[in-house]
Amino acid sequence: MRCIKYLSKPLNLALLVVAAVCLVTVAIGNLSAQEELKKEESTCINCHAELEDELLEPVTRFRHDIHYEKGIACDGCHGGDSSAEDADESMDPDKGFIGVPDPLEIPSFCGKCHSSSTYMGKFNPALPVDQEKKYRTSLHGKRNAEGDRKVAQCASCHGIHGIRPAGDPLSKVHPLNVPEMCATCHSDPGYMKSYELPTDQYRKYAEGVHGVALLQNKETGAPACNDCHGNHGAVPPGVASIAFVCGNCHVNNMRLFNESPLKAAFSELHLPGCETCHNYHDIPKPTDAVVGVGPESVCRDCHTETKRPAGYRVAKEIRKHLDTLAERTRSADSVVVEASQRGMDVLDAEYRLKDVRQALIEARTMVHSFDAGMVKDKVDAGLEAAKEAVRLGEKAIANYYFRRKWLGFSTLILSFLVLMLIFKIREVDRRTGR
Repeated sequence: MRCIKYLSKPLNLALLVVAAVCLVTVAIGNLSAQEELKKEESTCINCHAELEDELLEPVTRFRHDIHYEKGIACDGCHGGDSSAEDADESMDPDKGFIGVPDPLEIPSFCGKCHSSSTYMGKFNPALPVDQEKKYRTSLHGKRNAEGDRKVAQCASCHGIHGIRPAGDPLSKVHPLNVPEMCATCHSDPGYMKSYELPTDQYRKYAEGVHGVALLQNKETGAPACNDCHGNHGAVPPGVASIAFVCGNCHVNNMRLFNESPLKAAFSELHLPGCETCHNYHDIPKPTDAVVGVGPESVCRDCHTETKRPAGYRVAKEIRKHLDTLAERTRSADSVVVEASQRGMDVLDAEYRLKDVRQALIEARTMVHSFDAGMVKDKVDAGLEAAKEAVRLGEKAIANYYFRRKWLGFSTLILSFLVLMLIFKIREVDRRTGR
């Protein structure tokens, strides 16, 4: 207080104003959800804002709902009249009041708007209007039509009252959240017991190459459940179609497999094209170890020296080609890195090294042709590029030592000349008597 009395009156006034603003801000921030929601000109919101727990939650969450943001009120979905002051009148069945829809009715309930291109065009013309139609073709939709209230419907995946666009990171159907959303049902043994389906899909997916990319590395381009199974028309891919599912992303792999001799063999044995070697939910990161005849090779599952030996020999040869190029890639990279660390210009060598790495990628992809000759063609191109990269790298290293040697020689000559100059100066000083 002793310090304050020395402050000027204008400063005292400014401090009071700042304090008042802070108090008002805190007071506004502490308004309860009920007080905020009561401001709405809606019987539904005003009434529910007076309630508690699960009856208050709808209007609290509705604040962040995409429908709310687009100006769609409660009666837009639930019917009735949200402008009527009397609660009974606002929930009058004669005015179309629905209340809480039955799970069996929800697809049609949402489809009233989402299946109308005319209506949806007012909000988002780019949004598809065939979701309900596709849903009816899915296993979820078919069981829903048969009276199964447990299967997923619109609200199961998108939520209720807090529905957000798929691009919103908080949305249940955002790519990063889809696996966990599906796991809500599919990882619950009790819930899934009556369907006789496994419940370890999420665990396997999370440990696989796609799950690690999406869930750990946050790469939203990695496939989630819906990328393989579909969205509204979700069905498990059959043996004949699983390769097409994988081929949506792995185009060259699918093309090569379809043109390979194993395509007919797999079809004859009723084996899925990709899953047979790569699994499905628990897809491991592919390495060269799965090719060939080593202990980790998947080729050995069908081919040995005595069982289908032709495939065994092809697998062994393909692995040999891959190992050769992989080793040359490491050697070339080592030479170029050494030259770079010595401060030499290795731009041309690095470009050739990129060609080597690209050839290795293409050779590994060519494995799906199951043709050792086609793999060798890619490997040979990579070996030529590796040879050139090594030549350029070694040339740069030799140039480094050449410069260093002649720099040392030049330094010796210059040092000698400096010493001679010093001796000459001293001799002149002696002659002049300095």
